[in-house]
Amino acid sequence: MRRAGWTAALTLAAALALPAAAEAAASWRVLGSIAGTYDNSTVWEQCFDTGATGTASEHVDLDVRLRPAATSRYRRGVLDFAAIAYVEVGGRWTVTGSYAPRQRDARGTATCGGPTPIACSGNVTNRRASERRPVPVAFQRKGRMFVGNFTNFVEISEDTSGQPAVCDPDAHDDSLAMRLLLGLNDAAGSLFTGHYRFPMSRLNGRRSFTITPTPNPKDGDPCSQLYLSCSQNNQLTMQLTFTPAR
Repeated sequence: MRRAGWTAALTLAAALALPAAAEAAASWRVLGSIAGTYDNSTVWEQCFDTGATGTASEHVDLDVRLRPAATSRYRRGVLDFAAIAYVEVGGRWTVTGSYAPRQRDARGTATCGGPTPIACSGNVTNRRASERRPVPVAFQRKGRMFVGNFTNFVEISEDTSGQPAVCDPDAHDDSLAMRLLLGLNDAAGSLFTGHYRFPMSRLNGRRSFTITPTPNPKDGDPCSQLYLSCSQNNQLTMQLTFTPAR
């Protein structure tokens, strides 16, 4: 009878321990993407004496993938959660338009020549790709929600290496009265620096789920401040998907 009593007690203890086992750390894989298109169109005063203008239109097709650098551990009731991902950038950009190249005489007086086409295209790049470091996203518990953002910024932008001077911001081409608007960095950056929110109950479950950020737009609008007319159409979207690790 004593042995049977011990057996029953052990069985009860094991049953009472089951909820604790349910609180063991769970493993999650966090992956994501930034994809879509970005466009802008600008007009600027190229030659002040004649009133000649320049025009340019940019189009970007973006395909960025975030793949897990490691599985993320989570224990029920903790106050924070973090994931880490490698960023793989892909995409193409083009700029078309026309302008009257500006020239200066010995006295520095500017004159403009005839209309010249603008035609540039290239790949999209991550300027920090050479660092080969994954980027972390950190979440903190706020009530019943987790709120977080990426703690390192990824500079997703147009690769202008090897481009004509008119399309290279680092060339300081004096034939242009206004630098072309290459707007991908700000458009993608508003998403990458955005904030994520999701109920903590999501991590207590075992089902995959997807979240999107609230964008964090850059202060000020150089588009409207620097050009005679300017329009932007940002159709980029970003998402993170949480999948239980098997």
